[in-house]
Amino acid sequence: MNVRPMRKTDLLDCVDVFIKVYNAEPFEDAWTEETAGRRLADLWNTPGCLGFVAEEEHRVLGFAIGHAEHWFTGKRFCIDEICVRPEHQRARVGTAVLEGLVEELVKMVVETVYVLAGRGTAADEFFRIKGFCPNDRLVQLVQRI
Repeated sequence: MNVRPMRKTDLLDCVDVFIKVYNAEPFEDAWTEETAGRRLADLWNTPGCLGFVAEEEHRVLGFAIGHAEHWFTGKRFCIDEICVRPEHQRARVGTAVLEGLVEELVKMVVETVYVLAGRGTAADEFFRIKGFCPNDRLVQLVQRI
């Protein structure tokens, strides 16, 4: 398995991974190539965007994408999406992608990495195992309009 920085040409493969992850349990969303493509293109075009992919034989197995932002304490990074093909989950693909990303963030002098994950989900468990912890000062607030 090879881990490397994401290229724009990877987006189509990442769309496929994204759809396979989010249209399956436990999410059961209804992403299409068009909507997932727009989501990932939006992320790609965000200032400070950085992504990493894990690939095998030129096939993307998983990816992480997010953006760096300036904060009063220095730089921080938001992981917007991290996805691994269902058949490759729990095979260290997510770990490899996250480690590649964090290694690059250290070079960029990023001080903090944060991510939103569903409470009690596999993603929540994954990030806690990797040393992430809940921020007790924040709550996610949502309003449907």
